[in-house]
Amino acid sequence: MPTPFARTEILLGKEVLAGLQQFNVLLVGLGGVGGQAAELLGRSGIGRMTIVDHDRVAPSNLNRQLVALHSTLGRKKTEVMAERLADANPELQLTVTDLFVENHLIEPLLTAQPYDYVIDCIDSIACKAQLVATAQQLKLPVISAMGAGNRIDPSRARITTLKKTHHCALAREMRDQLRRL
Repeated sequence: MPTPFARTEILLGKEVLAGLQQFNVLLVGLGGVGGQAAELLGRSGIGRMTIVDHDRVAPSNLNRQLVALHSTLGRKKTEVMAERLADANPELQLTVTDLFVENHLIEPLLTAQPYDYVIDCIDSIACKAQLVATAQQLKLPVISAMGAGNRIDPSRARITTLKKTHHCALAREMRDQLRRL
């Protein structure tokens, strides 16, 4: 019988899968992007992950967030995501943190465990910038989700450094905010 990660192994190879199983990822924000990222990381075979959010599932989330179903309205996003991840990948070592991320909480959050990657899916520009700046100071690699508001052509999405982004108001605001820090 194939393992749950047989397709990942075919795609990436046995060595890469073994490496994934050793990774420890901090994912902050379980909204539209963060929820998808958490789900895909959990299903890919990642070994350890900490998910952080303070919010509860609201009706306005139903059209775009993985955790949002009529049956989950009012529940903590972290709780719903933890259940999904445990069901999809019982081997995942998951830490759940119900926290509204504020600037003074960022360094303790980043140093709570030895993370291999930080995934930023925060909405607040000030906290987003502080998270990225502090992670960089700690030499932690960061993947930061920027904006796609009102854009409907996925073929135009790019993965690049913040300095090389164009036409993204959120990325522009992030650059400005980071300069001020």
